[in-house]
Amino acid sequence: MILETTGTALVCEENCGNRALETAREFRPDLIFLDWNIGDKKGGELAIEMRNDSALCSIPIVFMTGSVTREEAATERVLGDFPTLAKPFSMDELLQVAAAHLEDPKPAA
Repeated sequence: MILETTGTALVCEENCGNRALETAREFRPDLIFLDWNIGDKKGGELAIEMRNDSALCSIPIVFMTGSVTREEAATERVLGDFPTLAKPFSMDELLQVAAAHLEDPKPAA
């Protein structure tokens, strides 16, 4: 919702880890925000699958999780060497991370 309120982003949400690859292939996002815990699948598994998928491998992935502290997220890549946004985060933090990864669209892994 935060990204949609800017009026500059079209957002697609998928809450089922088992459908995430298919949804991403259909939507073709410029950036993927991926929760570490999706319920039926771990975010780390999905990130690896996305990196091994020719249609998705170049899309930057940023993890969002409450499993690390803000300090850990800011100083090191602790979740599979992907950039991480520690929960809770502010609207400004989310927008800054999105802007940074969309300006430099290299894969994060």
